[in-house]
Amino acid sequence: MKLLSVVNKFNIYLLIPIFMFCYFGLKKLNARAKKNWYQVKYGGRNKKYERKSRKNIVWLEKIKFIKIMDKKLIKQGSPLGMNGYTFYFIKILLFVLCFVMGVLSYETYFMALVIGILGFFSLDLFIYSNGIIRNNSINNDMINVVDCLYLQMSASVTLGQALRGLHEICENKDLKREMIKLSSEYELSGHNIEKAAEEFKNAFGIIEIDLFASALKQQIINGDAHDALGNLSEILREGYLDRLNIKTKLKSLYIVAGVVVIMVDIIALTMFPIFVDVGEGMRRIFE
Repeated sequence: MKLLSVVNKFNIYLLIPIFMFCYFGLKKLNARAKKNWYQVKYGGRNKKYERKSRKNIVWLEKIKFIKIMDKKLIKQGSPLGMNGYTFYFIKILLFVLCFVMGVLSYETYFMALVIGILGFFSLDLFIYSNGIIRNNSINNDMINVVDCLYLQMSASVTLGQALRGLHEICENKDLKREMIKLSSEYELSGHNIEKAAEEFKNAFGIIEIDLFASALKQQIINGDAHDALGNLSEILREGYLDRLNIKTKLKSLYIVAGVVVIMVDIIALTMFPIFVDVGEGMRRIFE
């Protein structure tokens, strides 16, 4: 086959350094463009790259599905430092690599296509599993954050002072960073908790974070977020217990599955000689 003869001329291992060079090169260029764009948007203007950075952002905004994925990845904490277009770049590259490896291994287009499709969607699976782990980590931290804020407000500590030290009890780096930004935004905006809470909420895509932002906004509506934080603390603890129960059940399921596999192996090893003897006996009878 013509395609196979062409593919076999190339060493598959040559694609790996090419992939790494393209990915990290593209990542560096994008980080540079983003840095300069943020300098333009939030102050500290960099006139040398201002026009180029603005052009890059405008070009990206024209591609709708890349923009949507970019926002989704930001809410997921930008795993592996990816953004919208590096995400699709890696997906296409994974498809090509897996397809080529499938052709070299099986020498059939069907199996190569199946392996290529699996490679294409493997990145989505990674982001999904990474998102679950990250969200659980944030939710666990939020229990301590809400309890700490609740106790401080019960002791008549002002909201600004209470927010100032919340990042110290956060283990998740994304939540720690956004907590610092929440406190800074609250102070810089003239104690406008509604604006600060809205920006904090938009940095995540988690229901518990939305509830926390709503509880903070009660400071404006009712003049006191104490009761809302107390109710939220109970909700978060119930969610933590539910996750703990699911985790315990999954571990039990894994143990049962492992025991079943071991028992099947033992039975198979025990019965195999018997089946061999029976097969030999049947063969001699019919001979």
